[in-house]
Amino acid sequence: MEENYRKELDNIEEIVQDYIDGVIEFNFEKAEKSWHPEGVKIHFDKTNGSLEKLTLVQSRPKEKPQGKISQQAEIKEINRVGKAATVLLQWYQEKEDKKTIFTDFLSLLRMNNQWKIVAKITDVKKLKN
Repeated sequence: MEENYRKELDNIEEIVQDYIDGVIEFNFEKAEKSWHPEGVKIHFDKTNGSLEKLTLVQSRPKEKPQGKISQQAEIKEINRVGKAATVLLQWYQEKEDKKTIFTDFLSLLRMNNQWKIVAKITDVKKLKN
């Protein structure tokens, strides 16, 4: 059983790494392959005091952002029980001399013998220069 558990953690890490690579390369189609088509990104909209839920496709930028962007990501933790998993992912981004840390909490489900990201909740911390 332990061997299968490790194998599934490796599969989860691979799916998340594909998502990371797609985002860093601005290859949105590659990033989206890690997601279930109905997966959602959830965040709190301070303006109207409500939760905003968008699919990855709905939140996709129309084009590569302008200017120089340096970003990297680190998988901090993976937890799995049966066919459900969570991943704690931290992004470090520098854009136009502004540094930001994004912390993503990803939820994954194993469906049709493969893992897919089904939800993401993000915290954003802007760093002072």
